[in-house]
Amino acid sequence: MACFALALTEAKAGDGAEADVPKTEKLRKGESLIRDFVADADEYRVELATALPRVANVPEKRRLIWTMLWSAADAAAYDADSAATDVRLECFIGNTWEFEAEGKRYIEIAVAVCHPGAVWQVVDTQKVTKGVALQKGHNTLSVSYASGRMEVAMGEDYLYNVCSVELPGAGGAEQAPASCYRFKDVMLTAGADLKIDCFTASSASELDLLPATVWTLPEIEQYLAAAPAGVAGRWEALDRDLDTSLAKSGGTYSLAVVPRKSPSDSSSLAVAAVPAHGLKVIPGAPATGTIAYEIIYLGGAKVYGSHWMPGMVKGYLYSTPFENHYNLVWFDAQKLSMGPDLFADFTSPSILTLRFPLHNSTLRFAKP
Repeated sequence: MACFALALTEAKAGDGAEADVPKTEKLRKGESLIRDFVADADEYRVELATALPRVANVPEKRRLIWTMLWSAADAAAYDADSAATDVRLECFIGNTWEFEAEGKRYIEIAVAVCHPGAVWQVVDTQKVTKGVALQKGHNTLSVSYASGRMEVAMGEDYLYNVCSVELPGAGGAEQAPASCYRFKDVMLTAGADLKIDCFTASSASELDLLPATVWTLPEIEQYLAAAPAGVAGRWEALDRDLDTSLAKSGGTYSLAVVPRKSPSDSSSLAVAAVPAHGLKVIPGAPATGTIAYEIIYLGGAKVYGSHWMPGMVKGYLYSTPFENHYNLVWFDAQKLSMGPDLFADFTSPSILTLRFPLHNSTLRFAKP
């Protein structure tokens, strides 16, 4: 299972901890699956793809589908003032049917926290009626946590924001301290018989989210203004061919493809601020070839769009022996590499095709 938006791919060898389950694994009611996090991390992410069980048209009936418990890391591992706070997400499917034959189905997501010595406190509840499979079909869920905020997105063919919750601090403060929410694992418990297509957990330190680039936005804009020929230049999303059971769209991207250069090639003072993590081994990099071009994000992210800023690295094009054919590294909406065996082809004069064979999907871009 894979998702351009949210990295629902096979387990990747990268920063943080990540795991997955075999495709379409059955989970009986009451059974659980656990995925581990790296506790000392700044961001946490969980993705789940599952089919809904059948629910009868019973008036005002609400049924628990699953519970997802984010278990707190041991507070003793941090400073004395930290609090080990658990977070719980529950997914219900319900029906407000009264007289209509079709009924009015909905999915409900509830987020709750439990501070040490306290009871569970529900901090947000949202009902979803559009963009999700409500009777048959599969839904993909993405949950991410960073800096005291938990964001939830869900959808059948595309991911839509469900909620963005500022989690309360242990002392009732409006802004939760980072040490209040550090997690060791996440446990999924079935409230009904489920078919699990994918269940992954990942965590990353703040400095390990993306490799760095020495290109600054002014330099990129100046380069693009010259309308470079070939694969380099500005690219706008043209169309896509997605196998929605394996991949979902993260947005309608605007990209810049610029030549790879070293810090010594840049005239910008910003070069001095490029962190060392920008020089690390690129996750998902091909075994051969060198980086010929960097793919820079300019705009258009719809899933976790607030996590992306113009000028961030979206991917790399690696040289191959074949003209206008490249090996591709692509970072998804949550800034994780989608792994190896990705390709890109430039077709003159103005089509760039990104190919994801394992996901049976392609993205095409055109020069404006």
